[in-house]
Amino acid sequence: FTLTDHLREYVRRKLDNRLGWYTDPIERIALVLEETKESPPCLAYKSQIRVEMAHLPALVIEESAAYLYQAVDRAAGRAGRKLARTIQSARDPVPREREYALAPELSIAPRFREWIACRVAR
Repeated sequence: FTLTDHLREYVRRKLDNRLGWYTDPIERIALVLEETKESPPCLAYKSQIRVEMAHLPALVIEESAAYLYQAVDRAAGRAGRKLARTIQSARDPVPREREYALAPELSIAPRFREWIACRVAR
């Protein structure tokens, strides 16, 4: 397929909408669009987004769909969610379940103590 100006602008708007909140750590965004011949017709287009960030591992998201715009939408949505989780985990390195296990002496209702003990025991 040919990359038209309308498609280029659509992709730019979609990526800006989904990833624009996190411009500080992002160094580079690469998007690869391709038409797949060997797959079933319900997955005719593939979209791959690679987000490279400073001091964080690169994210690679792939999505397939029947329509090109749908593949771009899905990949951009997943990239935004995955980027948000990556940045949040970099800011908050202690996992949530261990955070509760560090302070069991706090006054917590008895039923929640059992729940926390079960989660820590896993």
